[in-house]
Amino acid sequence: MRALTYHGARDVRVESVPDPVIQEPDD
Repeated sequence: MRALTYHGARDVRVESVPDPVIQEPDD
C-alpha cells in the first residue's frame, strides 16, 4: 500500500508500506 510518510520538517514522501492488519479483537 502507498502512504504519505513524514521524515521531518518539509520532508514528506510517498512510500510503500505494509498493509494494516487487525492484531487485537478491539482494533
